[in-house]
Amino acid sequence: MRTNPFCVTDASSWLVPDRIPQMLDGILREAERRPQIYDILPWLRRMDVLILCLERSDVFSDADLPSSQEAIFTTFFAAVTRPLAEMVEALYTTPLLRSMTTVGEILRRMALAAGVAPLSQAVVTGVCASFIRQRIDQFQGSTQPQMVTWKLSWHQSTVRVRRVTEMAKPIVILVSDEASGKVLAFRCTDDTPSATDLSLTLYDALVYPNMDRTPYLWQLRPPDHLHVQGSLPSEIVHIAKGWKMTNGWEMEIEERAHEEYPFLRQWECEIADRLLDPVQYLRLLDRACERAFGYAPFLAKQQVARRTGWCVPPRSEPTWNFPW
Repeated sequence: MRTNPFCVTDASSWLVPDRIPQMLDGILREAERRPQIYDILPWLRRMDVLILCLERSDVFSDADLPSSQEAIFTTFFAAVTRPLAEMVEALYTTPLLRSMTTVGEILRRMALAAGVAPLSQAVVTGVCASFIRQRIDQFQGSTQPQMVTWKLSWHQSTVRVRRVTEMAKPIVILVSDEASGKVLAFRCTDDTPSATDLSLTLYDALVYPNMDRTPYLWQLRPPDHLHVQGSLPSEIVHIAKGWKMTNGWEMEIEERAHEEYPFLRQWECEIADRLLDPVQYLRLLDRACERAFGYAPFLAKQQVARRTGWCVPPRSEPTWNFPW
């Protein structure tokens, strides 16, 4: 667990004089991509890296400058220590894609817990902007959208599965190709699927069919249309906006009324008289998918885990390179 950065005494300053031009350049580049940063940091509109460098080279005299750009920059970030900046970087550049406002709120609560004054949201925004999300820039355009429609749905099973203390009917979450009916991914849950359950099933459909060729996945092939049963969870909408932000196109998502999935019902009729545990249910459904469509989603995940184990570095994991 990281130490609360507000509890660190005698911490060194985040601003290293030699790196100030580089930091300012990073913030300005991020502001070009996200103009709302200028509204939060109005002084940034007056800043220029070239002018700052010229100030340092004594090209301008003090009389020529109404205010030193380096002084403006240094004064604004004076309260930011290295531990604080490292915490901002850890919170902001994570694959979770936290917003600058969320990072500011987390730091505010850390400061209150330490009994000290928190940083202003403007300062937190400036520090966040200095850490350009390199993964998004580096892998922009690394997706190849398919002109297909995926269907995300969930169904109450008709088969009772043995639990520790009782028999229960699981809910099956499916991601399938609408045209062919091919099951791309499935998961089971005991209760109504949460947004996390739906997102993880989409993750399985997006990642594992492409992992059979190489454990180092540098490209994804998302659909251009997604039909979702019922109302749209906000997390799914966030995913679609993430595609548009980073790749210039937007996955079209539509709500659809619940429809039965004939393949699932037919298969469950075949095993209706069997007494299964949860893992047996998953494996039998997986084999049925392989017989019908030539792809076993559950087995594919097991094979990837068995083949790669701990050998794949974190930066090669899809959620690191494609945080949206």
